Amino acid sequence: MIPKTKEQTLEMFRYKPPTDITGPKFETVTREFMAVADALYDVTPDGPGKTYAFRKLSEARMAFNAAIAHDGE
Repeated sequence: MIPKTKEQTLEMFRYKPPTDITGPKFETVTREFMAVADALYDVTPDGPGKTYAFRKLSEARMAFNAAIAHDGE
């Protein structure tokens, strides 16, 4: 969703605590991203490329959790 109003923009940043529905979904996202990170850590050489890749992996995890928190909005 592209916000069109100030209220819609601010809603993007409002904290949405886990619920009985979203909590398990957040846990699934975390578990799966940890598995990917674990599988890739040792096979990726240390250096700026590894740092960049893991930063992007972290950003992807946050984006998935935001998608869940915002319920597709």
